[in-house]
Order: sequence, then C-alpha cells, then structure tokens
Amino acid sequence: MLENILSSQPSGRLYKALVTSKKANSVSASAYPCHDPGVLEILAEVDQKGSLDAARDTITDVLEVSQAGDHEGRGGTREDEDATRREMPNE
Repeated sequence: MLENILSSQPSGRLYKALVTSKKANSVSASAYPCHDPGVLEILAEVDQKGSLDAARDTITDVLEVSQAGDHEGRGGTREDEDATRREMPNE
C-alpha cells in the first residue's frame, strides 16, 4: 500500500514531488515483504539536465513527512513525543 501512496501516477506523493515538478522523469517504488522491518526500494530516473541531489533531497523530505513518529525538522524531539504519549490516555 505504501508503494502506491508514494509512486502511483498522478496522485502519488513522490510522483507529484518529483515528476510533476520536473525533478525526475519517472519514479517507482517496490515493497519487499521481508521480516521486520522489510525493504522499500524507491527508484527515480533523472535526466542529464536534472540534479541527483535535488531528487534525493526531495525523496528524503517526502519520506520524513510520511514516517510516523519522526519529529526532526518539525520543531519536535523524541522527548516531546514520549511526553505526548504519557499524556494521552490508552485507547
């Protein structure tokens, strides 16, 4: 499901961030159902005029926003996350 959310055309998060913005010609993702945590492979095709660094940075930015519990770059810390968990009642 994650690979579809990220790379499906035209609504995938990576597709919009890379292909629509012309940072890459194409993007694809493949999930391999290995033992925890598993593997997610992301491929982006960048032409000679494009920047590999810009494509890589965009992929990283999209994945950091998508990753649950990641507060780096958004003003939070692991300590903030732990405090929030202690304050929230169990569901």
